[in-house]
Order: sequence, then C-alpha cells, then structure tokens
Amino acid sequence: MEIRVNVPDAELGFVLAQRLRRGADVEVDDGGACTVRVMEGAERGDLVEILFAIEHWLRDERLRQVDVYFDGETHTMVCP
Repeated sequence: MEIRVNVPDAELGFVLAQRLRRGADVEVDDGGACTVRVMEGAERGDLVEILFAIEHWLRDERLRQVDVYFDGETHTMVCP
C-alpha cells in the first residue's frame, strides 16, 4: 500500500519523515509543494500507526489539516 501526505513545505516534510521512521521519502517540486511518501510496501496493519504519527505531528507542528492519500482515495486529517 502506498501512503502519501501533502505537507506545506519541505522542512515540515522532513520532520514528518523522521517521525514516521519507515523509509519515508520527501519529494519537493519546483514550486515548493512537498509530499511525504511512506514506503510503498507498507502493510494495511501499519496504517493505524502511521495515521497516529501523522495526527501527533499535526498537533505538535500546530497545523490545522493535511491531505493523506491511500487506497486510491484522499482523506483530510484535521488536528484534534
């Protein structure tokens, strides 16, 4: 399963990638948009742990929301 997270900038992307500790890659395009791609071989059972880490990252970085893509769908996570 591939999991992608659109983040506001590269610095936040690298912080999230470190927190995930799963071989996450940070991709930054020429316009500055940043995506964190969690290893494509992530198992479905890893999803809860990954989403939990993203939720804590949102809170710690004081972000309101982020788009997360998995299973061919977009899910908006909001800060609790």
